[in-house]
Amino acid sequence: MGIMKTKFKTFILVALATITVVGFLATAQARSPQSCFDGGEYLGSYEYKKTIKKLTASLRAGSLSRESRANVLFNRALAHFLLFDEKIGEEAEEAIEHLEEALDDVDNSIQLDPTGIPKAYCLRGGMLLDYTFGAVGYEDLDKGIAMGAPKEFCEC
Repeated sequence: MGIMKTKFKTFILVALATITVVGFLATAQARSPQSCFDGGEYLGSYEYKKTIKKLTASLRAGSLSRESRANVLFNRALAHFLLFDEKIGEEAEEAIEHLEEALDDVDNSIQLDPTGIPKAYCLRGGMLLDYTFGAVGYEDLDKGIAMGAPKEFCEC
């Protein structure tokens, strides 16, 4: 389980690096809460609660395309998962709430755009592995890789 946790943390760091670059590039054009990249600048600086708040505002604006909504939900799921990981040692109840929110968001992201974000399957697979202590999640990881997600993003 320790190796799986370490590999999943590497997966999260790769995700953060990707989102940080995308968030940095999009910051200039993402000033209103109508961009699927809103919140990326906070996620890249480890400000997960601000990320969630900004992404939630983007969703409420109602002007996003289906694909952009899926991207916002994926990014918010990642922020919730990172908060889960941060809180699990000290505030277990709050941590579990963040994990459940992350699972809801990534499920909704996949439902909105089943083929557009292969990394969403990897994120859900990794979270399910954590949530079920390794009993469930490998199928999503395999699907994400088969759809084109970077292998290092999907390794747990």
